[in-house]
Amino acid sequence: MTVTKAPGETLSVSADVANVGEVSGDAEVAFTLNGDAVATQTVPLDAGEITQVTFEVAVPDQTGEYVHAVETDGSIADGTLIVDGSEGNATSVTVVQEPDTRYTASD
Repeated sequence: MTVTKAPGETLSVSADVANVGEVSGDAEVAFTLNGDAVATQTVPLDAGEITQVTFEVAVPDQTGEYVHAVETDGSIADGTLIVDGSEGNATSVTVVQEPDTRYTASD
């Protein structure tokens, strides 16, 4: 998914995280821009449970194109963020991305 935002706006990204394992555990979920973690959450999940996580982060001040992603251990769902400082930029866009991000708990 591609979204265009102005510098300093808020980007909201949501993802479903599933524990496909047979034991409960904690999933470490990260929101990244160009591979660098800018926010993280620890999500407790029972065996077979699916939950939604949401990250709200400030859009970078530097214009350009970024890869944004929600990552767990071994899974990634990504999209493109275009930071455009021009007049008339769509400032009300909110991204809700619901990838099949999976986490497997092990004992």
